[in-house]
Amino acid sequence: MHGVTKSGVRLFFILALVSLLSGGCAAKRAANVNEARAVRDLGEAYLIQGSFSRALQEFLKAEQLNPRDPYLHNNIGLTYLALDRPESAVLSFQKAVDLRSDYAPARNNLATAYMALGRWDDAIDVLKLLSEDLLYATPHYALSNLGWSYYNLGNYDTALRYYNRALRHESRHPPALRGQAMTFSAMGRMHEALRSADRLTSEIPMSAAAWMLKGEILEKMNQREEAKKAYEEALRTADEDSEIKDDAEFALRRLR
Repeated sequence: MHGVTKSGVRLFFILALVSLLSGGCAAKRAANVNEARAVRDLGEAYLIQGSFSRALQEFLKAEQLNPRDPYLHNNIGLTYLALDRPESAVLSFQKAVDLRSDYAPARNNLATAYMALGRWDDAIDVLKLLSEDLLYATPHYALSNLGWSYYNLGNYDTALRYYNRALRHESRHPPALRGQAMTFSAMGRMHEALRSADRLTSEIPMSAAAWMLKGEILEKMNQREEAKKAYEEALRTADEDSEIKDDAEFALRRLR
C-alpha cells in the first residue's frame, strides 16, 4: 500500500469491517424474515383450526423475529378478537395499519374491534374512510359495519342508508340483510323487516340466529303460528349448548 498513510489503512479496514457487518446484519434480517414467515404460517394454521391460544403463541414468536410485518399484526388482532380481548386487538390492528396505510382489511378489522368495545364513533371514523376507498374490493363489509354502528347509536335512518348501499354492492350479503331487517323492525316498518328476514333465511337457512330474528319479527306482527315455525327452525339449527337454543325454547314456551 505504497503512498497510503497509517490512518488511511486504518480507515480502509474500518470501512471494510462496517461493510462486512452490514452484510451480515442484512443476511440475519433476511433469515429472520423467512423464519418469521414460516412461524406465521404455522400460527395461521392454528387460527383456522380454532386453536386460538396456540395461534397466538406462534404469532408472538414471529413478532419477535419480524415486528414490521403488517399481515402478522392483523393475524394477532384477529386472534385477540377470537379470544375476546378487543382492547389488545385494537392495538394490533392499529400496528398493521401504521405499517401499511393501504391495508384495507386491517382497517375494517380495526373498526370491528372498536365495535366490540362499543366505541361506535371511533368505528365510524375508520369505516367512513374505508368506504370511500375506491381500491377496496369488498366495500359492502365496511358499509354494513357502518350500518351496524349507526344502528347501535339509534340513528336508524343513517343505518338503513348504509345497509342499502351495502346491498347494492352485494345483494346477498347476510350482515347487511340482517341489519336491514333489524333496522326496519326498530323503525316499526314490519312488512319490510319481514321481507329482509325472508331473504336472510333464504341465504343462510342453517343459521339459527337468522330464524330467531325472523321469529321475533313475526311475533311483533302478531303472526304467532308463523313465529312458532321460525322459532322451531331456530331450535333445530342451533348448536346444542348455544344461547340461541335457550332463547328459542323460551320463545316457544311463551307462544304456547
